[in-house]
Amino acid sequence: VGVCGVALTAEWLGTSTGFPFGEYRYTELLGPRIDGKVPWLIPASWFLMALPSFALAVERKESRLSQWLLGAVLLTAWDFSLDPAMSYLSPYWVWEGEGVLYGMPLLNVAGWLVTAFVIMAVLDWTGSRRVVEALPRGFLAGYYLAVLGMSFGMVLVGGLWISVALTIPVIVWIGSQWPSIRARTDVSGLAHAGSTS
Repeated sequence: VGVCGVALTAEWLGTSTGFPFGEYRYTELLGPRIDGKVPWLIPASWFLMALPSFALAVERKESRLSQWLLGAVLLTAWDFSLDPAMSYLSPYWVWEGEGVLYGMPLLNVAGWLVTAFVIMAVLDWTGSRRVVEALPRGFLAGYYLAVLGMSFGMVLVGGLWISVALTIPVIVWIGSQWPSIRARTDVSGLAHAGSTS
């Protein structure tokens, strides 16, 4: 609920004032909109990618602030392919004016980072760390890659090479973390089996 509340607030401000993402509007393609501005699906979509981003971030044994920042970067990295796929290739939302990345303004990146950072903090404060630690790490990483892969595939087929280039590093990074993710998944599974035997 907290994540959806933060996301809805940011999106409502964005569509109403242009802050913190830039000036844009959603079309009718995403269905009914809250207050005629933000589709109901949008806050849920933030949550559904925020949780695996948070899970991947807490894998790193660093300070909480560093984990929140990494989670924010992972969530924002999704938008490098999502936004061009959903606004440039398909008109699910429309940017008003010119932008640096297929119509997307640079302010949007900053807005995503700040919003995502707040969301990571909210997830931590509301006990989500215990939730993700109880879930299979491999599943969460695979889910993140699967969702990212949908928009990445769209920009790849569409020939949006800047978006492709910006997205590849996060895919490579997750691939480099896969052995440790799998190892922690196996350890968690053994611990769970031991606790139920």
